[in-house]
Amino acid sequence: MAVADLPVTILSDDELIGLGGHTVSTIRRLIPDHPWFAPLVDDVERQIADMNVATGRDPASGFAENVAAADEARDAAYLELRATVEYRTVVGTAEQLNAAGRLQAMIRRREYSLHSLANQRQSVETKALLQDLSSTPVQADLTTLNLSAVVEQLRTTQSAFDSLIEQREASEEVKRTSTPSVRLARALLRDDLATIRQSLVTAQRLFAPQFDTLAGELSQHITNAVATARARITRKENQTAASEPADAPA
Repeated sequence: MAVADLPVTILSDDELIGLGGHTVSTIRRLIPDHPWFAPLVDDVERQIADMNVATGRDPASGFAENVAAADEARDAAYLELRATVEYRTVVGTAEQLNAAGRLQAMIRRREYSLHSLANQRQSVETKALLQDLSSTPVQADLTTLNLSAVVEQLRTTQSAFDSLIEQREASEEVKRTSTPSVRLARALLRDDLATIRQSLVTAQRLFAPQFDTLAGELSQHITNAVATARARITRKENQTAASEPADAPA
């Protein structure tokens, strides 16, 4: 069968990346290490990676999820510390009650609900609290209430959070200085996909039976991508038309 037409300019970034991924997997499955197509497939794979980075889709980063998890961990450590101190202000030996009272007064001098603050301010307040908790008299009160391990957990989770933020900032700096532009990455991916399609047309003409299966599967992926793009364009046109005011009656 003939290879389907590929109007690459109508495909969105997501559609281009999706078609590129299907193209790579299909060719590598049907004609792995083919001397003609293998270099073309490698080019597509590189351009997909560039597109992912250029458009902020880098699947390897996971920074947002990791930062959120680290934030939850330090929140949990702080709340455990605060709740235990509150509990010991009313339950315990005289020594524990006194130690808890001093700790609660010290914590209240800081932002008592620091776990609800924005990330940057929470870091500032948490580090200040940890500094307060490191003094010798306070260490004795923490020992009295068996809270030394909880404070160490708060210190560890804050350090882990800081490390992730530093990694994210370093990654963003690398992207700012070395990431290809979205426009360039898109143009190169379009060219690579168009080149593969044209190469397959030529290969099918010269060695028809050998490439018929590949032509059929790749054509299906192209057809699906183009159909998705045309449906998206039609929806957008309909929404635009619906939002335009109707002509006033004569």
